[in-house]
Amino acid sequence: MEMRHRGDNGVRFRNLRVLITALALLSVSDSALAIAGKVVYSFGQVEGFGADGITRPLARGDIVDSGDSISTANGRAQVRFTDGGFVALQPNTTYRLDEYVYDGTIDGTEKSLFHLVEGGIRLVTGLIGRANKRNFQLTTPVATIGIRGTSGLVSHLEGSTQLRGYGGVWELFSGTFSGAVEPGQAYRCDGSSCLEITGFGQRTEASTQGLEEEEEEGEEGE
Repeated sequence: MEMRHRGDNGVRFRNLRVLITALALLSVSDSALAIAGKVVYSFGQVEGFGADGITRPLARGDIVDSGDSISTANGRAQVRFTDGGFVALQPNTTYRLDEYVYDGTIDGTEKSLFHLVEGGIRLVTGLIGRANKRNFQLTTPVATIGIRGTSGLVSHLEGSTQLRGYGGVWELFSGTFSGAVEPGQAYRCDGSSCLEITGFGQRTEASTQGLEEEEEEGEEGE
């Protein structure tokens, strides 16, 4: 009877170990799916604000999740998203990841919803925006930017938003204004409407991509 009891304990112990291992793997898998992107460059004061209200410094290699906000203060940061998208934050910028959903497949459930609170960003869209433009959206306090483009500059300073298109065509909405922003065009919006900025000059998507690659090469040397 005693040997049987010990044998039963051994089986229970093995089953418990299997259960713990399975739960650990499930937790890792869920965490991987929750990841929105990774910081590929961080210089100066860069912080992340989680949905839980906790503030943390962001260094190269750190993870950002859906619901996080990134603030650069006097620093700069670059984030590569899991769908291949990219954003570079200029100093004194606050950028919020309102909702980011991507599990590695394009099936209609994926989403990229971002909000530029203030400051300036340069962005290159990833698979989500390119495969399903309705599932990508960037907002500012006075404008909504939809995706038909692939790269551009967006800034929100002193109550106005500026969009400069580099690659593809962007959709811009603010107050009574709704229209397309072609490569080489720039618009400034104040919440009631938008005006085109003349003399902006042409810049190609290829040159934007080249700048991104140049910056990332610089990161490797740090």
